[in-house]
Amino acid sequence: MSDFSSLDWNFDNVPDDELVGCCYWEYARESAFIRDVKRRCEGPQSRELRMKELWEYCGDDVERIQSIGYPAEVFLRGFFFDRIEDRKPKHPKAQPITGRFPCPWQSLSEVERKERSRIRTDRGTIPLVPFERGQACFAEWIAEYCQTQRTEAFRRQEEVKGKHPGIRSEELWSAGKLESPDVRPSLFTAGAEVGVFKIEWTAFTNEELYDGFHRWIRQNRPRGLRSPDGRGHKPRDRRAALDRLGMMRLLHRFTLREMQEKCVEACKAFGGYEWYKERKRALQTFHKLLPFLSSSERPLAWPTKGGRSK
Repeated sequence: MSDFSSLDWNFDNVPDDELVGCCYWEYARESAFIRDVKRRCEGPQSRELRMKELWEYCGDDVERIQSIGYPAEVFLRGFFFDRIEDRKPKHPKAQPITGRFPCPWQSLSEVERKERSRIRTDRGTIPLVPFERGQACFAEWIAEYCQTQRTEAFRRQEEVKGKHPGIRSEELWSAGKLESPDVRPSLFTAGAEVGVFKIEWTAFTNEELYDGFHRWIRQNRPRGLRSPDGRGHKPRDRRAALDRLGMMRLLHRFTLREMQEKCVEACKAFGGYEWYKERKRALQTFHKLLPFLSSSERPLAWPTKGGRSK
């Protein structure tokens, strides 16, 4: 990494509301794959290609990056721009996006950092609402699903009966050999549930309906679904991820002995850490944030000045 500076390892001045964007940007800087996609997108050849040719040239890889969803926009926006630092938007209302990736996050203008830090969500973009009446096609899909499940359940029942010839169905039920089809009229897609529900409007007040719905949600919310409350992603977690990245980059640039002479500030900042363990955690974060990368890809700063490559 050329032109190494404190902006590459010291993230203390990154505001809390920029931490998520900064993490994606800085870890993306470590990917040779992402840098190569940027090189192809901004190259003179891409400007001479027609849309179909351009998509064949780099579109599949852009789609691969976009597989992580909206966070990819943090660094993808501006990929087809050149790296002119003083590029001015032609329209006063244009977004302040430049093509400066892979420069350090902290070297971007404040207005561009703020813009890139606004990571969109389906909730705000579509937009989504917590609860609404479904569409007619949903009813068709649910009916088809339920019929398929019932048909399969009856097939299994006949299979059991075939294995026990001469035994009455009542006896098979009593012995637990036969099971009733338990078909729930609900479908799940993209974190949403579409189902058949009944509301007793005339039997309960709005408050009672609300209490009942709230109780149902607590009992039926699918386990394992990510909640939008942000738990597990507190600012200190993001800062820790950036600190680990900083230590990895420092180990790539200096030996620990050299650091004591040439980068005293870093030694003081990370004096209480086990640097090589933090470096391995940075590798884990690298693949967690950018799961579309090959499992064999290592950050550009992974090899250490001291000779470690694992």
